[in-house]
Amino acid sequence: MDIILSPDGKEVFVALYGEGKVAVLDIETLEVKEKIATGKGAHGLALSSDGKRLCVANRNADTISIVDPVSRAVLGKIRIPGGPDMMSATPDGRELWVTSRYRNYIHVLDAGNLKILVRVRTGRAPHGVTFSWASANH
Repeated sequence: MDIILSPDGKEVFVALYGEGKVAVLDIETLEVKEKIATGKGAHGLALSSDGKRLCVANRNADTISIVDPVSRAVLGKIRIPGGPDMMSATPDGRELWVTSRYRNYIHVLDAGNLKILVRVRTGRAPHGVTFSWASANH
């Protein structure tokens, strides 16, 4: 469902919705090196600004898995009600915005501790949220 480049640029992470896993592919060969079990309905991916945490929205499990992109260990999970879908960090890296597909919200999380700061009501079934890095300069 989503794809993101690893912090070192040597691999890509791909969310496998039907498997509830994230595949790790070698960037040169595109061979699957391994799969990380994260949760039912693995969907959106976001990397922390320091590259030390990969967040995986598990839409059908109502969770976000926190994965160490180097060791591939699942460090923990946080509950996000209503089908967490896609995510994006604000340009300053302080917040992670997560769409809640089945509850019509965007959850705004503190990127440091991953606690929900606020819920923003949206229209029906929000799917994605994106910030432009260019907007950080304005």
